[in-house]
Amino acid sequence: MVNLKESNNKDKNKNLEVICMLENTLRIQQEKKTSYETRASIILAISITVILCLIQFVYKGGKVGIPFIIFGLTFFIAVILSILTLEPFRFQRKKRQKESIIYGHQIYRLEQREYFERVLALVDNGREVIKEYTKEIYNITKFAVGPRKRIFHLMIHILISGFILGSISLLCF
Repeated sequence: MVNLKESNNKDKNKNLEVICMLENTLRIQQEKKTSYETRASIILAISITVILCLIQFVYKGGKVGIPFIIFGLTFFIAVILSILTLEPFRFQRKKRQKESIIYGHQIYRLEQREYFERVLALVDNGREVIKEYTKEIYNITKFAVGPRKRIFHLMIHILISGFILGSISLLCF
């Protein structure tokens, strides 16, 4: 009888350790998503400012040359990619994935009592809690962090290329 209690306690402790690890992993993935969104917002603001300065330069009668066109296109593309980083296309972030009970839209769809019952049912089964956490981590990583990361890195490569080409053209023209 004592061995059965000890075994149950070990299983519960093991489940708690796994749940703590998954909770940290989920938090890290959410922070990555927020980080990409924050950096994209900063680049968006800088790009719009540069575009407005370029427009003002043209309005005041400045010479429009190849460097101007290269910088203008680079920052215009950066604006578009920044917006896409903040809100990727739906086909990149929604692929009929199974949503976990942790996901906010699940909470919105249910009445409080129904949500409470579903969470209570999870508490009794440690494996189900782990299953819901892993589902949410997978969804955030694959459908929220992944698309933002790809678009953000493309934007950075285009900005660097635009700076290099614009600088070279400034020296040559």
